Amino acid sequence: MSTLTTVIDTLKEVLSPGKFSVTKILPLPLLLCTSLRRPGLSAMDITAQFIAEMGNMNIPTGPNPDGSPNLINALAYAYSTVLVRNIKLNGVVQMAIPPGGMSLKGVGMSSAGPVAVELINDQPIGGTGIPM
Repeated sequence: MSTLTTVIDTLKEVLSPGKFSVTKILPLPLLLCTSLRRPGLSAMDITAQFIAEMGNMNIPTGPNPDGSPNLINALAYAYSTVLVRNIKLNGVVQMAIPPGGMSLKGVGMSSAGPVAVELINDQPIGGTGIPM
C-alpha cells in the first residue's frame, strides 16, 4: 500500500498547479493516461462551469426580477458555442521532436540470419494535426 501511496503522492506533486510551464513535457505514459479521461470540448459544460463561477462571484444567474430569462446565461452559452466550434474547426496542433528524441528498433531475418535494426532521428521532426 505504501508504494501506491508514494505513486499517488508523486503524481499529485507533479500535477499540482504551477508546476508546468509551456515547455515542460509530460512523460508519454502519463500523457496517454490523461487522454483516457478527457471527454472532449462541450459548449454546454463550459457554460455550466461559467455560470457556476458567476454564482461564486455573487453575480445573479437566476431569472431577472421581472421573471424574464437572464440574458447573461444565454450570452455565456453563445460564447462557449462559438469558442468550441472555432477550436474544433480552426484549431491546429503542432508538434516537434528534437534530434535524438525518437528511436526505432526492429528485428527481422535475412539470408545471413537474424537482423537487428536501430534507428534514431538526426534531424528535428515536426508535424501538425487537428484537435479532436
